Amino acid sequence: MNENLVILKRLQEKKTVKQALSDWKQTMMTNYENRIRELSTPEKVFSYFASVTKGRHKYMTPDDFMRSIIPFQQRTKSSSRVCPTRLCVLCT
Repeated sequence: MNENLVILKRLQEKKTVKQALSDWKQTMMTNYENRIRELSTPEKVFSYFASVTKGRHKYMTPDDFMRSIIPFQQRTKSSSRVCPTRLCVLCT
């Protein structure tokens, strides 16, 4: 009976199992990256977020650097709306 309710709930939300798994994976990666930013040494943060490797050396692109210092937050339906005041930098 519980399984049927879960299936009905997923159908009502119009999410497939694949989408639900993808959402779960994204949430877990987001939480892990936020913990790395908050609790790890600068060397570990650099090592995790650097995407360019030349020889034995790792380098960060500007995008890697921004990703390493700005915590990522999951978007919800309410947070994806445009700011009504239009005062913040992202809304202008």
